[in-house]
Amino acid sequence: MFRKADWQVVAGWQGRYWALCLGGVTLSKTFRPEGWLLRPALDLELIPAAGDTHVRSKLVATSAELSGKSDVIDSLSYSASAGLDAEMGNFGLGLGYGFTGSRHAKDHSVYLNARYTF
Repeated sequence: MFRKADWQVVAGWQGRYWALCLGGVTLSKTFRPEGWLLRPALDLELIPAAGDTHVRSKLVATSAELSGKSDVIDSLSYSASAGLDAEMGNFGLGLGYGFTGSRHAKDHSVYLNARYTF
């Protein structure tokens, strides 16, 4: 496990940032058609970040200097997911899709599950 001092030595950077989920909204409803229990859901989030979100670096060699700037985390991320759970008796199914994105990153996820409870 890294301590703060170890992180500086290993990565050459130390910083702090904060992320706060704003506007997290979940919409869901339960339907009961002919023995089934259906639960569709939609979840939306905005996630701003503050603090040390950028890093400047400089590498100096004997005859050259290389410098750059990189993002540690984007200042605003957003997330959306939609899914459907279905149950009949002891058997259940679930299917869903999720997306998380920002200016520099995109992440897609899909899930499918089946379960039998006894």
